[in-house]
Amino acid sequence: MSAGSASAGDSALVDDGGYPTEWGIAAVRGFHGSPAALVDLLEQMWWTPTLMTVDEWLDGQLRTVVRVSLVTGGWSGNEQLIESLVGSMFHLRFWESSHRGGLHVYEVPKREWEVAGPLGAIAAEGDRG
Repeated sequence: MSAGSASAGDSALVDDGGYPTEWGIAAVRGFHGSPAALVDLLEQMWWTPTLMTVDEWLDGQLRTVVRVSLVTGGWSGNEQLIESLVGSMFHLRFWESSHRGGLHVYEVPKREWEVAGPLGAIAAEGDRG
């Protein structure tokens, strides 16, 4: 799947201004696949991908994790993507911290980085209380 502009059709991930389309947001919310593939999807839609880093770290228990750091840069399109992650299984399982200034950090155990599963929204938009 590649990022395209809205003029490329209804299945474009971002519009001509670089903002996530409804289809792009739906792709994140309904995502089923590996954490690595989800991060690849986010990278296709992330404004200024240099604001996203993916590195291997040792956590506090000396286990290897893949640390995903997402910085919104104050850009509303990136903030939309973070908002779509907040109600997701990815966020529930791997969220490590959020910081003032738009930094959001996720830590995925290395052994789970390539394991496919449901990582999208936990509940439908109308089901949230």
